[in-house]
Amino acid sequence: MTGVTGVTGVTGGGWGAAAGTELAWGGVIALLVVATFFDLRSRRVPVWLTGGGIAAGVLLAAREGPPALTASLGGALVGGLVFLPFVWRGWLGGADALLLAAVGAWQGWRVVLWTAWWTALAGAVLALGVWGWRAWRLRRARGRGRAVFEERAGPWVDLPAGERAGERLALGAPAGAAGSPVAAAERSTGAVLAAARVEPFPYVPAILAGALLALVFGS
Repeated sequence: MTGVTGVTGVTGGGWGAAAGTELAWGGVIALLVVATFFDLRSRRVPVWLTGGGIAAGVLLAAREGPPALTASLGGALVGGLVFLPFVWRGWLGGADALLLAAVGAWQGWRVVLWTAWWTALAGAVLALGVWGWRAWRLRRARGRGRAVFEERAGPWVDLPAGERAGERLALGAPAGAAGSPVAAAERSTGAVLAAARVEPFPYVPAILAGALLALVFGS
């Protein structure tokens, strides 16, 4: 496994350097695969998984002695700090930083930096794909919402907003009335558009891809 051997040469320590990189990388990849499953399914990664991953890496390193423990703690710290500015700005979730900290706890600070580098590249590619898909879905949702609005709102759908509100009142349906056909159409349109817009960005797959790329090309 030349990729593993190459990365081992630049590790900052941790349990992976002390106990064997194949086993350590297996633990890291397994952790990220499970986290990816949770992220794609519910856009949430449980704390027991991220915290457990960090704790497992630190405890396994502690068994190998103080140097491995120090390297593991340093790797976890570096991994958490790399993503912290992005979490602070709301661009990433706390679970993303904790998962990178878990990589550091298992493999040391240098592998964390390689993983973060490759994650950034993988995340950029993933973001372009997801944003393109969401833009297409938003355009489709607007078209569907327009059709629903036209079907339910009646002949005043093309009037400007102010005139449309006046028409509602003239027809005996107050603007925004819950039971009016216009309000029902607005709710339908809003629900369709909201479903297309409001979805957290699943970033854990990019971290998984970054770890795999660091495993193969990190050195």
